[in-house]
Amino acid sequence: AQLRTFLADARRDPSDNPWYAACAASVEVFRHFAAEPDLARRRYAVVRQVPALREREIVTVFQYERLFDEYLRAELPGLDPIDAVAFAAAVTAVHNHVLRRLLRGTEDVPEQVLWDAYDALLHRFGVHPDGEDARADDVVVATFPRRMPTAEVARRLRDAL
Repeated sequence: AQLRTFLADARRDPSDNPWYAACAASVEVFRHFAAEPDLARRRYAVVRQVPALREREIVTVFQYERLFDEYLRAELPGLDPIDAVAFAAAVTAVHNHVLRRLLRGTEDVPEQVLWDAYDALLHRFGVHPDGEDARADDVVVATFPRRMPTAEVARRLRDAL
């Protein structure tokens, strides 16, 4: 409910970048756990030991993904649904990876680690936090056979860059 409110507030500001807002919403969840890391670590230990709680965590993760997916589709009309699903899943996966570093470790993980990961993710999707979809210095022209799978095109471009 708090994330829905957060995203609804972002929706009211037309200058907000929806991609960035999804990341920022995820950071809100991270902040909740990072505010009391010892409590979060104890909670994590209990959840790992109780199958019903582990299953509930899986459902919660899916709810986050769905919330981000629905938000992006609503805010970016014409967005390919696969891009919305992929970005929502990536935001959630990155969040969970960084959060697990906090929960499994003995040291605090600064919020900036998560923001740095989201900056890289936004860049992979061709989005910049300032709302620009592309910058002149990021333009790449490449040609590939029409039938080449998109994943292979992406892999080759990633290797080339």
